[in-house]
Order: sequence, then C-alpha cells, then structure tokens
Amino acid sequence: MNAQITYTNEGNPQRGRLLSYHSFWEFRKMNKTAFQYDLTHMPSRDSQQNIFVTQDGELQSKFSIGFEVEKNSFHRGAMQEYPLFSHFESDISCGVEAVTNILPLIGKGVWRNKVLNMMTQAKKILDDNYSPSDRTCGGHITLSCNGLGGHDLAERMRPFSGIIYALYRFRLHNKYCRYNIFMDTDSCDWEGVHRFNSSKYQVCKIGTERIEFRLPSRIKSVADMNHRYRLMYEVMDFAVNNPNGKHSSLLRKLKPILMMMYNNDEQKVVEILALAKSFRKMLMTRKINHDVQPFVDRGQILKHLYTRTLRRDIENN
Repeated sequence: MNAQITYTNEGNPQRGRLLSYHSFWEFRKMNKTAFQYDLTHMPSRDSQQNIFVTQDGELQSKFSIGFEVEKNSFHRGAMQEYPLFSHFESDISCGVEAVTNILPLIGKGVWRNKVLNMMTQAKKILDDNYSPSDRTCGGHITLSCNGLGGHDLAERMRPFSGIIYALYRFRLHNKYCRYNIFMDTDSCDWEGVHRFNSSKYQVCKIGTERIEFRLPSRIKSVADMNHRYRLMYEVMDFAVNNPNGKHSSLLRKLKPILMMMYNNDEQKVVEILALAKSFRKMLMTRKINHDVQPFVDRGQILKHLYTRTLRRDIENN
C-alpha cells in the first residue's frame, strides 16, 4: 500500500467541547503532507504552481483555507472531536460555531478527496437537518497564500471577488459584514464611505498574513462547504497565478461549480454571473452602479459614490 497522509483525531477531548466566545485550541496545520502519493491525479499544472517543498522536505499547499460554521445549536451527541474542526465555541450573533483547522486549498486529486471526506465525516455538524441554522448565522472563509501578506492577497483578490459579492449579496445589509464595500487595504481610502468603515465587520477583513471573507452566508450542508471549497480554489488560483487574466475566463471556469450550487438552474446561474460582472465593475471603479445599488446602499446614503447614470436616474425619479 502506498504511504499517504491520513487525517484522524489527535485524541484531544477538549476539541469536542464547547468553549466560550473567542476561545480556541491551537489550530492543526493540515496543509502539509510527507507523501508524494497524495498528489496523485492532481493536474501537473496545479502541482507545479500550487505545491512546494518545505525545508523539511514536506509537500505544502501554496493556498490554505479555513471555515467558520455558525449554527443555532449542534445536534445532540454530534459535538465531539473531528479531524475537520479545531474547536467549537459559543457565538454572540447566532448561537454556536464550529471552526475548522487550517486546510490545504488544492486542486482535484487524492489529497483534495481527503479534505472533502473530512467534511462528509462532520455531516451532523454541517447539515441543517441535524444542526439547524437561520439567517442570523454566517459562514466566514479565511484564506492565505504562501509568500503573500494579507494586504497583497486582498489586492490580488479584489478584481476577481465579484462572484463572492454576487453569491452572498443579501448579506451586504448585515451589520457584521457590510463595511468596507470596496475591499480597501488602507483605511485612509474609506474617507467618504463613513457608513462602511468598521475595522472588524467588513466584507473582507484584511490581516497581516491572511484575509477573512465575512460575507458568505451560513453553511447548510456538506455540499455547501464542498462547493465553496472548490469555488474558492478556482478564484484564488486565478487571482494569484493569472492576475492579468480576463475576468470572463474565470467565470467560465466557475460556471460548472455554480451549476452544482444551484441544482443545474441555468437561468439562476446566468443571473449570478451577470451580477458578478456588475460587482467587479463596482470594485474596480469605486462607483456604485444600477445592478448593485439595491444590495450595497438601499437607503441611498452613498449617492456621492453612484455612477452618473444611476445618480441621474435617482434624481429624475
């Protein structure tokens, strides 16, 4: 049998107990493997660009990801140690949350299948049929890239983040994630956007070594997390490795994932792709256009940031 990584529990019962808000155990770094076999079936282009050898001779993913899974409550008996989760903690806005360990964000192949299998093992935490959630719950996603700090990663991601805004557009009204709508990396750029200048409750919170998209909505199933994982890999890969690529090329790569997310509803997917383009235009021009205005400024208090066309139409009505 080929030597390969196996994700198992570490035998720490504390990881299966509910901690107080913002308490945590040290995150397990699962973004490394000592075995070449784990790269089996990974496209050569992905392994060449997104996997590197550490000084210790291990294989490490260039990208890493973490999820926060907010729920109203956890299924009775489901809160136990899982390889997927670092810990469970109480949450002030929703009820409780499960926080994953640091996961490799990688292309398809044996290694990715092992990551996705950890999600399946945690079904009774992820699925609303067992652990319910409502609209007060969110699904924050933390991303990091070896060799890039948080500010640099945010700059790379901004031109390709319209799809994230489009998917989770209704959360742009949520006070816990609606600020800094332009993903500015310098707070000085927030002048004139006073309603959107919280240092914490941003669409994308930018740290020293990572970024945290707070915008994503609650995770309601294993499939939800699976699809988000696949989508974020494509966006990260494109933003970091093909920063001068056409936005339309990225959207073509994302369409099959979106079709899975929306149960092959092509009309809905076309709508999301169109919105992604409009949100990208907002991010690149720093102007709020017709398509995005109902989501980012339904109270019409940021008219000074409207496009000329939108401002004129509002004034004429």
